[in-house]
Amino acid sequence: IQNIPQDREDQEVKISFRDCFEAEEGNVILTADYSQCELRILAEITQDRKFLEIFTNDEDLHIITSQEVFGYSDEDLATYLKVKKQDGPDVDLTKLFSEEEVAVYKTIVDYRDKTKTINFGIVYGLSAWSLADRFKIPQDEAQVILDTYMNTYSGIKRWLSKNGHESITKRYSRTLIGRKRYYTLPSSEDEEAFRKAKGAIRRMGNNAVIQGTNADITKEALIHLQKAYDKIEGAKILFTVHDEIVSEVLAVKAEEIAELKAEIMKQAFRRFVKTVPVGAGDKVSVSIASHWTK
Repeated sequence: IQNIPQDREDQEVKISFRDCFEAEEGNVILTADYSQCELRILAEITQDRKFLEIFTNDEDLHIITSQEVFGYSDEDLATYLKVKKQDGPDVDLTKLFSEEEVAVYKTIVDYRDKTKTINFGIVYGLSAWSLADRFKIPQDEAQVILDTYMNTYSGIKRWLSKNGHESITKRYSRTLIGRKRYYTLPSSEDEEAFRKAKGAIRRMGNNAVIQGTNADITKEALIHLQKAYDKIEGAKILFTVHDEIVSEVLAVKAEEIAELKAEIMKQAFRRFVKTVPVGAGDKVSVSIASHWTK
């Protein structure tokens, strides 16, 4: 379930493997996840002013960051936003906009996709080498991109450096609730092995704080959700996928239970993250369908 294939189109037919997971007759599936949870945790931990503002103002993190990193003009951004409003599966943009406008739109779509990779990659210790390999660009160009990113979000840069160093010196890192992950350094006699181990601990230490807190939040939500479901006929948790919680309930009670589920998940998030909204409008979105949805 953690690794089911992505949705795809095959011979003009859209294939969604999630559709294979259907509720029993008379039931529906409630699907809910924490939107950009790891990045919201990163904002909470680092308290980077600009990062916080983006989430507080409910703005598009990836598009704002892409303009900072790739340096396109406000005019091009306005063109992107104008075209995006009209874009859709069956829309021929060339009939609505000029060739230049469509070209600008497609370029910024590509920039946004790349920036999404960078935003989430930061949590995993993204390096210039790995970025260069993924984008098929020279390593020095990738380094400029990362430097620009870190200069834009200097609070994130400071935290990554500080926490990474402490993970090495203390031999552990801890989540927001205090759960620790321990690390072992090899003997310093082998300088190369020692250097590589320190780099690995730095990356793992930063990642463990973010992903570990994400896991803590999800487990907190699961505990309280199960307690609530124990009192509701026909309600059950089916499975989790990362920070997504999928459950099955009676169709006649779906709306009521969806609201309860959203509130429980929000309160679990709020126990750990105090200054960042849980999602758009500070709400957890819950979908109701006969099958597992995205």
